[in-house]
Amino acid sequence: MRRIDPAAFTKVSALGFEEQRVNAVLDLAEADSRRGHGYRVFAELTVWECANSLQVPISALFRNGAEWNVFAVLGERTRQVDVEMSIWMKWRPRWRWGQSRRTS
Repeated sequence: MRRIDPAAFTKVSALGFEEQRVNAVLDLAEADSRRGHGYRVFAELTVWECANSLQVPISALFRNGAEWNVFAVLGERTRQVDVEMSIWMKWRPRWRWGQSRRTS
């Protein structure tokens, strides 16, 4: 990947859904004369991956001092649990379970 545009743009799909798109310039490993200017490729790129994480709605998070917390059901009880923020995707934080330092 040679270049990714710094900002996405919104495009309305054929079904009427708004999609966020970003242009990128890729260098292909093999040349092919059939590919010319404006050749399009549909690709899926993994930006970040973590097997031991959970995605939660931003409304489930709350601050407790300097820490982020959520309420989680552990066993048959609801507990207040500290969480470690791994990465922020737009409005969808992902966090990893740590050892609960606090129970309420």
